[in-house]
Amino acid sequence: LGTVIGFLVFFALGFLQMSVIFAGAGSLVNRTEDLGAVSGPLFLPVIVAFMVAIMALSSPDAPFAVVCSFVPVLSPFVIFARIAVSTVPAAQILGAALVDIACVLFFAIVGGRLYRVGMLLYGRAPAWRQIVRAVLAR
Repeated sequence: LGTVIGFLVFFALGFLQMSVIFAGAGSLVNRTEDLGAVSGPLFLPVIVAFMVAIMALSSPDAPFAVVCSFVPVLSPFVIFARIAVSTVPAAQILGAALVDIACVLFFAIVGGRLYRVGMLLYGRAPAWRQIVRAVLAR
């Protein structure tokens, strides 16, 4: 039962993280032809997270796996892999969930700011300077 609950919680948190990241990046795209250039690099953290989770299956209590359990995009993959094959302390599970929730909120705020830039500049691609200024604006 604990494994199923862990899967559901961390699947939802991972899905929210990635969907907010993709939505923010996608709001900057004006043509469908440009989607590959924007979304391609966003898949790299998922691939890295998957490989780290596979390594965590063989040694779930290794320091590298424990540290990666608290890295925002890697966390849903790694902590679930650890939950599935070993007994993870409740404090680590709670800590990873709190880090993921905080990152979902952070990514949503940044994604909203990126969306605002994308809407204001509809029809032309925003410059990196405009994107950075919009993300850092209050």
